[in-house]
Amino acid sequence: MELIKGKRVFSDTELGVPQGSIISPLLSNLVLHELDILLQKKMDQLNQKNTGIKPYIDNPIYRKLSSRIINLKRK
Repeated sequence: MELIKGKRVFSDTELGVPQGSIISPLLSNLVLHELDILLQKKMDQLNQKNTGIKPYIDNPIYRKLSSRIINLKRK
């Protein structure tokens, strides 16, 4: 739907799922479920890889900002 001079005009398109139809939430859930599974697998892989590692030790930017915060708190 587009708004032209205060009137709603329908724009036919080949992309996306029609909003407001009965099937659109179902189709969206099917796609998003697969995305959730993919992201969960990636997060599990990253968590296994980083087990026992403190991220701030290897991150110079974090270390620099942390030091800056501590110094500002002292002042």
